[in-house]
Amino acid sequence: PNDIVVDIGANIGVFANRAAYKNARHIYCFEPNPWAYFCLLNNAPPNATLFNVAISYDEFFTTLYQHTSANNLGGSTIKRSSVESWKNDNINIFQQFYVHCLPLSRYFKLNLFSRIDFLKIDVENSEIDILNSLEDNLIKRIKKIAFEYHSKYQNNEEITNLILRYRELGFNHYAFYNADQTSTHNLWQ
Repeated sequence: PNDIVVDIGANIGVFANRAAYKNARHIYCFEPNPWAYFCLLNNAPPNATLFNVAISYDEFFTTLYQHTSANNLGGSTIKRSSVESWKNDNINIFQQFYVHCLPLSRYFKLNLFSRIDFLKIDVENSEIDILNSLEDNLIKRIKKIAFEYHSKYQNNEEITNLILRYRELGFNHYAFYNADQTSTHNLWQ
């Protein structure tokens, strides 16, 4: 209760609603996909603030790629390497959108929030970039982190180095591994 929750890759608002149900004080939702964002506008709980931007390691404009599964509003990425991997798996690009990317640190520095009690990141292969971009003093202001990782599409050395860095900053780590070569990682202090 009374938690500040940040939902990066908020999609249509399922996680945001769960956080509201669990009495989060406020939920900040970031979703760059315009289709998902439209649903999020309709689904978001009253204590949520919505942003139609992508969170990344820096500020820039880029292409957001949506894969062929039009009935799944997830599966969008800004990572060109992910798109190439999708092609190898016979997954085609359904649509492309031009999106604004901003670093999470920008919102700390603007005092949108001074702490994060729970940070959820599900952004199709940009999770490591976002977490690595945070300065140590900002990381220490986050209590819990849950993020998805696709070992099939990413360099496993990156996840190892990230976990080591966060452990050095006082975080514990636990991961759930799935048969589809994805995993959910949990960090907490």
